[in-house]
Amino acid sequence: MTFEQCVEVVRFLRKCCAPYANNHCRRSDMAVMRSWQRYLIIAILTYCLLRQREIRELELGRTLFREDGYRIILGPEDNKTGDDRDFRLVDLLPSEVINDLNHWLDHWRANFISFARQAVKTLDTWINFLGYDRGETEKQIKDLSLEIQTKQNSLGEIDIKKAQRKLQSLQAVVNSWHNAPSVLQKEYVFLIFGGTTGKASKCHPLSRENFRDLVVSAVYNATSALIELEHPLFKGLDPKHTNPHFYRNIGITHERRHGDPSKREAFHKVIGNSPAEGDKTYNEMHPQEKTVKATGWWKPFNDGSDTISQIQMLLEQLPPEERLQRIAVR
Repeated sequence: MTFEQCVEVVRFLRKCCAPYANNHCRRSDMAVMRSWQRYLIIAILTYCLLRQREIRELELGRTLFREDGYRIILGPEDNKTGDDRDFRLVDLLPSEVINDLNHWLDHWRANFISFARQAVKTLDTWINFLGYDRGETEKQIKDLSLEIQTKQNSLGEIDIKKAQRKLQSLQAVVNSWHNAPSVLQKEYVFLIFGGTTGKASKCHPLSRENFRDLVVSAVYNATSALIELEHPLFKGLDPKHTNPHFYRNIGITHERRHGDPSKREAFHKVIGNSPAEGDKTYNEMHPQEKTVKATGWWKPFNDGSDTISQIQMLLEQLPPEERLQRIAVR
């Protein structure tokens, strides 16, 4: 994708945060919350070019500070290159995304964490929070354990492994209660909300696999919708499978084509690599990227020096009265 296409994906995902679906039915809070998280992650990837680990591990009071414009401070242990980085999101993200980040932290994430901290007080309420019933869960654990022990010879290998996986999954749900208090002491910005699988990981930070799957599916679904809506930037294209790391390549390409060279060193300090590494990334892009600046090479070069003469010519074509008014405004 191009950077411009990435921006349109961000805008589309923001619209997907609406509380009502297209059929005017109210969406569940969980569905809306997932939409907000997808949107903000894609926005940060688009405008900040952070590595996926740096986004997954964003933690209030440790790597992200709301004071002074959402300041991010990464130490050597927090990033791939082992250097110190210190920058502000307000210098990188559009103001509307900053406002939405405020809303995410103050409303959606805050409510979810508050509910989780209430649920963790007892095993019953915690298991219910994960979407299970304690009595039924403990019964299934007992029955599965007995089945595996007594039917080793009658069950096939595939059936045994299936029963063992289900047993381990249910045991993980119960055991997650013991680790939950320490997990909830952390202030991760983005979280696992559970689902059909991995419910025991609810409230944990996103794993590498979770993060990649979230980004790829969000971009694919968004680009599919934009193609269906006949958006001009996606005309004639197929839905995109864009992984988190490729956002860095997209951003570097856009910066090399349109950025201010005087800001290049600061740009690379923010994203955590060197200008030389950025040049290498840019040079490894599709060959068309290297020749794009040759477009219209035959057109007369205008560095802006003839702008005044063009204005004077336009003024001379105006009636005298209007010409005097224009000159007065200037």
